[in-house]
Formats: sequence, structure tokens, C-alpha cells
Amino acid sequence: MNKTILTSVIAVALGVITLSEAFAQDRNRLRDEARRRNGYYNSTGSRNNNTVRNNPRTNRGTVRNTPRTNRNTVRTTPRTNRHVTTTRPPRGTSVYAGREHRNRPHRNHSYSYRNRPQRSYYGTRNYHRPYNYRHVNYRPYTHRRYSNINYHARRRYLRTQNYYRHVRQYNRDYLYLNWIFYPTTYRNNGYYNYNGYPYFVHNGYQHRYSNMDNCNYQLVDKYTHQVVQSFYGQLCNTGYDSCSIQRDRMNSRSYDNRYFCAETFRNQSYDFNYPTYDYQDNYFDYEDDYYYDDNYNY
Repeated sequence: MNKTILTSVIAVALGVITLSEAFAQDRNRLRDEARRRNGYYNSTGSRNNNTVRNNPRTNRGTVRNTPRTNRNTVRTTPRTNRHVTTTRPPRGTSVYAGREHRNRPHRNHSYSYRNRPQRSYYGTRNYHRPYNYRHVNYRPYTHRRYSNINYHARRRYLRTQNYYRHVRQYNRDYLYLNWIFYPTTYRNNGYYNYNGYPYFVHNGYQHRYSNMDNCNYQLVDKYTHQVVQSFYGQLCNTGYDSCSIQRDRMNSRSYDNRYFCAETFRNQSYDFNYPTYDYQDNYFDYEDDYYYDDNYNY
């Protein structure tokens, strides 16, 4: 029985080998016939190497070296002068509602948009955004008067007008709405003598603290910019002390730095109830707006 099975397996294997050899021979025969038709072999049956390999190929170099379109010529063709073809109104002129009107030239266009409060933030701490402002978390603070003020006869700002002109010429960004916010590099609150003039620093801004010059300080609600109390015509240190004491009391009640003291350059006839978000866009754009304002404190 075992011999019969072994004989059958050997017969099947020999058959598979025979079929594979026959298939290979047939495939080689078909390939040779195709080569003869294409001139691969000569009359003697040997390989015709010279005929096949020496056939001229397409001259790819000729094709590649054909002149291409001169892209430099195309690119350097004059383009339409958009500045000439575009019809724009003269500088300083805008068209609104079908009418052309003249505008005053903007001297500091970014200032009005950066410092003008947004109506959507009215009644929140985000409504207050003077230059270099950073919100400071509330900590209980009590203002203490400082009496040992350095004598500063060589450097004086007799009135708010003089100090306002100095700030405006130095950096107009320090003028915020109706008040002066002069940023400082001193981190701690307290009294400092800077460039021969006394200041009192509070939450990143310095305020005049002279015992010789007059200042007009105001206690203001930063959530609405409404004036709570004004201290006009007082010595700088006296007015700031009175304002700061009241500020700390009100901040303690609300447990927030909601109220601030700042020097104003408006006189007592100015209407501080006018919402600051309704100020015109050009409110800060012209350096003479405050200077020739009838409400400016001379």
C-alpha cells in the first residue's frame, strides 16, 4: 500500500516538472519569434547586436535645447499701474452716504482707537484701558501722607496747564480721556523723587505730589468714568492725599480697585457726565483739541 502511494506522488511530481518545463520552452519560443519579426536575429540565427543597438534614438538633446518661452520677457512686461487706474479721492477726503466731505488730517490715528472705551464694556473693569494699563488684583491698601517732600524750586509746574503741555509734548499717549496717566517704572506704591520733582506712585502710574504747585485731582469710577468727587485748586500733595483716602475707603467697600485718583485738565464747568464711549473718533487726533478747548483749565 505504501509503495503504491509513493509511486503516485512521484508520478504527480514528475508531471508537474514536465509541464513547467514545457511552459518555459513555449514562452521562450514565443519570445524568439517576436525578436525575429523585429530584426533581433540575423539570417544565421545569431543575435544582431549592431543593428539593434546602433539604431538612432530620438535626439532628446535637440528637444531639450529648443528655446523656451522667454519668461523674463513675460514677467517684465509692464503691469497695469493700479495706483493710476484706481480712482481714489484726494488725501484727507472721504465719501460717506454719497457725499464727499473734507476731514481734518489725522496726526495720531491709532491713539483714538486704542484708548477710546468700548460701549460693550461699560460698567466693567475692562472699560478702563489707559496706556500701559494692567489690572492689579485688589489688596487692602491705606494711603499714608508723606511730609518730608524734597525742595524742588528748580523744577516747577505751577498749574495743570503747564504740566499738561509737558506731558503732551513728551508722549500724548499719557493723556487718557480727561485725565493724565503717566506710567512709571517703580513697582511699589509710595513717594518718589523723579528728575527733581516729587511724585506719588500708585498701581503703575505716578502722580504729582508737590507741596508748592497746584493740581486738580479727581476721584473717578473706572467702571463708568464718572467723577465721584473733585479736588480743584489744591496743592498737589494735599489734593492727592484727600483723594487717595477716599479712594481706599471706597475700594475697600467694593473689595476691588474700582476707583482711582488722577489729575484732570478740565475745569469745573466741564460736563463729566457725558459718556466717554460717545466721544468722537477724532477726540485725540489733534494736539490742539485740548489746548483751545473752552473747558480746558487755565
